[in-house]
Amino acid sequence: HELQPVRSSRAYRIAYPYLRGLLRLFVRVFAPRFRATGTHNIPRKGAFILAPNHIADSDPPFVYNAVMRPLWFMAKSEIFKISWLGPPIRFFQAFEVAPGEPDREALKFAQRVLESGHGLMMFPEGKISE
Repeated sequence: HELQPVRSSRAYRIAYPYLRGLLRLFVRVFAPRFRATGTHNIPRKGAFILAPNHIADSDPPFVYNAVMRPLWFMAKSEIFKISWLGPPIRFFQAFEVAPGEPDREALKFAQRVLESGHGLMMFPEGKISE
């Protein structure tokens, strides 16, 4: 059977350019020496997987800032249980994955993201590296 394509919410598609601009301004003000390298390897169109090292809690917004197109994020399920963090990261196209076990639903959703031509970001370690 064929999987249904994944689409960004209408609200996200409308808000994306403005939120991206705010994030870029935030990074320039609070991390003026931040530089991303290798971004020329990210395709402008089509599906891709971005798997950076996870060295700090602030990694997702910095990666998001460096990539010039919307991303879907695979995030461990515990993060979604934090009341003030769960709804915003869902809005920013994060979806849950159960850490430490095979999560078939998350893998199926990731497959749908890629088959729909989107970028998928995940931290292979599943947690912050030491």
